Amino acid sequence: MKLWSESSAVNKLSPSFVQKRSISLLTTFKVIDNSTLGQRTRKNRKPYLIGFYRKRKTADPGDVIRVAIAGKTCKALVIGTRKTKHHTVPRCDNNTIVLVDDNLAPLGTRIKGPVPTIIRRRQDKYSKVLALASRFI
Repeated sequence: MKLWSESSAVNKLSPSFVQKRSISLLTTFKVIDNSTLGQRTRKNRKPYLIGFYRKRKTADPGDVIRVAIAGKTCKALVIGTRKTKHHTVPRCDNNTIVLVDDNLAPLGTRIKGPVPTIIRRRQDKYSKVLALASRFI
């Protein structure tokens, strides 16, 4: 009969163990706009989360976060997540973002993926991003 072992605890607590289904620090994303920084992700490392703009250290759809992409830091709007908190928000296969500038205007001119309707509720804040979206779910 095998009881709790140290080796299994060390593997779960090591820095290389990253949860794939929650958005916390060092989570990787897929960029769904056609900005020049977003196009560089196909050649370089995927963008990953390095900071938040609120006290809670998790991100949900509609939150603005700080990501590292192609050796630079940039603001991004979280569009879709693999794990949702509410049953009314649709799940995505990947964690997706849209790169934005300091005024929350998108860096690209087109959004390739669908945008959840929960972001439509914040239309006053993200109106420029919503104007580029062609599909809503």
